[in-house]
Amino acid sequence: MDFEQGAINSLRSCFPNSSVKACYFHFIQSFWRKINEHSDIKFRYGHDENFELMIKMPPSLVLLPPINVVTGYAELRTDLFFIENGGLLQPFYRYFERTYIGQIHGRNVVSKSIFSIQT
Repeated sequence: MDFEQGAINSLRSCFPNSSVKACYFHFIQSFWRKINEHSDIKFRYGHDENFELMIKMPPSLVLLPPINVVTGYAELRTDLFFIENGGLLQPFYRYFERTYIGQIHGRNVVSKSIFSIQT
């Protein structure tokens, strides 16, 4: 399933007893589209090997069991790399939390994301 909320909602409406699953390929595509929207992040990605490696960590959370995703994300946010680059990565954090994780405070989700971790 493509990461288009309208398509997901339509499928759930037409087939209420079905289970709509998302696609890793489209998830990664949406991630890179967001990275490319921010020229400073895109530049650092293309010119800093460590940045390139570390920025790939948030999307890898999809490989964790769903129950561990929020904890894993909270741990990433406390990593020195993510703290030092917090200003640069703030637009990305907002997008990633709003879309995939939910707004978190400490280790607790305080608002739902657009896409469920279970999807």
